[in-house]
Amino acid sequence: MDIETASGHAKQNVTAKELQEALEGLNKENNFLILSNGGDYIQCAVSDSGFFAEYQDKSGHYSSEDGLSADTIENLFTAYLSRSDTWRDLASWEAVSDSDGDDQSAGSEGNAGSFTDSLKKDLSPGKLFDSVKRQVSREISRGVSRKTSGTVGRMIRKFFK
Repeated sequence: MDIETASGHAKQNVTAKELQEALEGLNKENNFLILSNGGDYIQCAVSDSGFFAEYQDKSGHYSSEDGLSADTIENLFTAYLSRSDTWRDLASWEAVSDSDGDDQSAGSEGNAGSFTDSLKKDLSPGKLFDSVKRQVSREISRGVSRKTSGTVGRMIRKFFK
């Protein structure tokens, strides 16, 4: 399996120790990590309330709830690396798109609601801007992380820092 981080670190045939080091290096600046196996992957990102994760396989694209602990992320990624199916039971997963790539959240109040709910917590201009910036960055990172090469991805991530 291969690993990639927001800081641009990429490694093929990653070991459990290298995965652990990469997970320990996650922070607000180095804010996501992708562990891929061909077209399938699991990825996580740092959020204000902890972490959230996503995965994609032949059945579709799925996202976890926000606020996962560092321990949960470590367990998810370690199990995924070892090719154990136990990682699927370590978080609640919601379909983002099905195997045909159809967006399951378009017009979905559940997905939009979570972003709206986070904005309602504090509507001060600075916090509102930061929330929008994080959400846009998150959405772009999803596309950038899997569909864009290093240079373009780094430019986009720099823009949103």
